[in-house]
Amino acid sequence: MSAFDPRYIEPCSTGELDRRHRAVRAAMEREGFDALLLYNYDNFLGGYTRYLTDNPVAEYPTCVVFYREDDLSYIVHGAPDVPSRPDYCMRRVTAPLGLPFMTTLHYTDSLIPQLVCEDLRRHGVKRLGLIARQMLPVSLVEGIHAALPAVEQLDATDLLDRIKAVKSEEEIAGLRKIAHTHDILGAAVPSVFRPGRTDYEIQCDLKHIAAELGCYGLNIQLGSDPIHPKMNPPGMYGRRVEDGDCIFILLEVSGPGGLYGEIARVWSLGRLDEALVRAVDSCFAAQDWIAAQVRPGADPAELYRLNNEFLAERGYGAEKRLFAHGQGYDMVERPAFVPAERMKLEENMFLAIHPGASNGVFAVNGCDNYLVTATGCERLTHLHRGVILV
Repeated sequence: MSAFDPRYIEPCSTGELDRRHRAVRAAMEREGFDALLLYNYDNFLGGYTRYLTDNPVAEYPTCVVFYREDDLSYIVHGAPDVPSRPDYCMRRVTAPLGLPFMTTLHYTDSLIPQLVCEDLRRHGVKRLGLIARQMLPVSLVEGIHAALPAVEQLDATDLLDRIKAVKSEEEIAGLRKIAHTHDILGAAVPSVFRPGRTDYEIQCDLKHIAAELGCYGLNIQLGSDPIHPKMNPPGMYGRRVEDGDCIFILLEVSGPGGLYGEIARVWSLGRLDEALVRAVDSCFAAQDWIAAQVRPGADPAELYRLNNEFLAERGYGAEKRLFAHGQGYDMVERPAFVPAERMKLEENMFLAIHPGASNGVFAVNGCDNYLVTATGCERLTHLHRGVILV
């Protein structure tokens, strides 16, 4: 790592980057793809381009064309005649390209399609894999179809998902580090959760502490209440904490290298409400029950069903969201524990498991990170599980 420019914060090794490229190109060869098209907007769900470039998404979107037989093309906002990124952070890239496009300026919609089409034509691409179609601009997909109608465009998301879901030894080391960082961040909550402070002030303090710990992506959401703590919508953080209040806090941050973890807990000032304690304990009981079923070959869709059976037996409503999911360079990635998921669990997948307990009075959840092992799973976060008394 010492060979990297010091401005490049915790890059993955070039050996790790090359391992990813080899795995993806081997899959492209098997499935007959000449290139993959990727487009990311932010660093919360910006893992596809980061996985293949080791570069975070900038303030504006990033477009990548990953070739089976050549280095990748990297396109971001900038000037056409100036390299869009410095050499020290551009590995296995033909040239970082800049264009003065902006998603809010509709008359720039054609700029990226024109450049991508020139690139695809130059490489003789006949079969193009689309990655995460929800993220690809309509102008880009339609622009390629109009300019290069002979190029076959097919969804290739599953190809890349199955590779990035299974973590390497180097990635697991980074994930263990960020899991420990979440424990440290959770342990800091009592220093900022006190009467007289608003939810917003508490959120700002936790983001500052996370940044001081080297975290980059900062998804910290919370909500205080005398009895029923729950996560507030964005911008609804003006409530002022009073004596005896409790607070729900979701801590979901990435480390300097871009890998995410997640924990969620409830803290209470000076008292333990019996019904709240029971609801929170039920969340962790459900988490333990699901974790006991986690092993290579397990079906997330089946675990979704088992979790709802467990909750119903204890008088809580069914989960109707994804209550567990993979993590890595994305806050949420596959496999997701939902009925539609078709990816089975494999050794070295990294999961966030956060079942909720909702009964019309309380709606809380508890979250921890787990690593799938050869025979089961290992919990990597160790903050006290249950209502934490301050």
